[in-house]
Amino acid sequence: MNYEQAQIGAPDDNILTVEDGSFSIKDREEPSLHGINVSFRRSSFTMIVGPVGSGKSILLKSLVGEIPSCKGFVGPKSGSDAYCDRTPWLVNDTMPKNILGVSSFDQQWHETVLQACALQEDISELLNGDESLV
Repeated sequence: MNYEQAQIGAPDDNILTVEDGSFSIKDREEPSLHGINVSFRRSSFTMIVGPVGSGKSILLKSLVGEIPSCKGFVGPKSGSDAYCDRTPWLVNDTMPKNILGVSSFDQQWHETVLQACALQEDISELLNGDESLV
């Protein structure tokens, strides 16, 4: 996978830089990614694309400090960075229970989440609507 940014700005424009970064999911394993050089500019929109298994998640997890670098420099980190993994976590319960967790039921919030996630059409196709087990 090729991680290059077309325009690298002045150092003070970069909010995150990787220099000769190498990253491995497991300690003492050959790095899955190596020789990564990329800078992310303030107020920019950056997309990381590639085929399945090419290392996109490893790179993102390394950028937020979830995976330490084996080699190279990654920084500076703001402390407010986050990565939301694609692995879903759902409880074997109804849609409202999955949305609200341990919070008490709030119809307005429930509808807001359904709208934001575009789930109304999916729910309308379920036999028991949002009371169906997930």
